[in-house]
Order: sequence, then structure tokens, then C-alpha cells
Amino acid sequence: MLKIAVYGKGGIGKSTTVSHVAAALAEKGLKVMQIGCDPKADSTILLRGPEKMKTVLELGTRAVSAQNTQPWKFAVVTGEVLDKIRAANMADYDADTTPDYPDAELTPVQKDRARTIGKQLLTSMEIAREDRERRDWWMRRGFRFFDAPAVILIYMDSELDETYYRLEMGTVAQTICFAAMTEGLGTCVENQAITWQAGIKKYLDLPENARLAIGIAIGYPDPDFAANHVVTPREDVDNLTTWIGF
Repeated sequence: MLKIAVYGKGGIGKSTTVSHVAAALAEKGLKVMQIGCDPKADSTILLRGPEKMKTVLELGTRAVSAQNTQPWKFAVVTGEVLDKIRAANMADYDADTTPDYPDAELTPVQKDRARTIGKQLLTSMEIAREDRERRDWWMRRGFRFFDAPAVILIYMDSELDETYYRLEMGTVAQTICFAAMTEGLGTCVENQAITWQAGIKKYLDLPENARLAIGIAIGYPDPDFAANHVVTPREDVDNLTTWIGF
């Protein structure tokens, strides 16, 4: 029996290569056992095809939609194409390219909430404020979709942007995340996924009027990764609500 081990740093195409080699050997009539050592199951998820992802999306489309317009559309990306988009993001990150989606101007309260969760995540991973190398590592992981085996990009027709239909992009994103949990999958909603769009537009055959709204990294969660156990603080409901007539 021949044993082949593939190793290397994250984001270089190991999972894609292994899955293709395994499939090619199987087509030749050989018996193949593929074993993924990463808890995220990057390599083996590629062999299962789109069935589980399709189930997640089907459940996701039950999201709230005013007038049942369902303005959402999806691009589900994995394998070699996703690796190319990751590489394009890294190139833009290193070049400090101006984002296609600049950050919105947040209120002081919103900025404080964002800083708080940022500190929680870094603290959970024991990354000190002055540790620039590790902080950079964490930023890069975000732009690589946290090295997840697949990414769901949610988009809509650009004509519907800046309308109340944009709200429904949020409802479908959250519903997809809930649906993924029922299939044993973990997710991370990312605005980093659409910060730079050159790679996305280059490697995906999206319509000209596609307006990307958000990305969702999806795969099997790693229970040993400290950041996965962080619970975000939320504002007390009484501070957010005006009670009238009660």
C-alpha cells in the first residue's frame, strides 16, 4: 500500500490538490482512502460535492422576504478558484490597495463595540497589543476566509442596492448560518470577503450588475480554536428599545 502525505502552510492549495489526486486515482480503478488531519475537514469536504451546501442554501432561502421578492443570489466557491481569490486578496493586502468597500463612519458607541470584540478575540488567542506579527497573522486569516474550505458570496442586482431590499441580504445571511449549524457546519460572516473585488470578478462569472453584499466562510468548526469560544457582548434591550403604550 502506498501512502502519500501532503503538508505545508495554509492557503497553498493542499486540500484542492489532494482531493483531485484522490479522485483521479479512483477513476483509474484504485482504492483510495483520504484522511484529513485538519479539524476543519478542508480536504474531505471537497469530496462530498455540493449536496450538503445545497441543503444549507435551500433552508437559507426560507428567510424573511418582504413581498417574497427574494433578491438574493449566491456564488459558492471552493477548490482552486477559492485559492486564487485568497491569493488575490493577499496581494491587495500587501499592496495596501484601497478597498472597494471603504469602512463606514461609525458612531463612538459603535466604534467602542467593535474595539471590544476585537480585544476579546485577540485576548482569547493570547495576542498582545504590541505583537504586530501575530496581529498581522490574524488579519491575513480573515482575508483568506479563515482558510475555510468554502465561501458563500451573497449578491443582489445593483439596481436594488440602497433600497430596503438590502435588509433581506442580512436576513438570508443569518438564516444560512443557522441552517449550517443544523448540518454540523460552522460559519463566519465576513465583510472582509468583499473588501477587494478584483479577484472575485476575475475568477467568478458573475453578472455585470452583481452587487456583492457579504461573504460567509463555511466549513467544519475547530472546537480547539480559542476564538471560536468567544461570545460577543450585546447591548441591553432596554437601552435599545423605546416602549410605547405599555
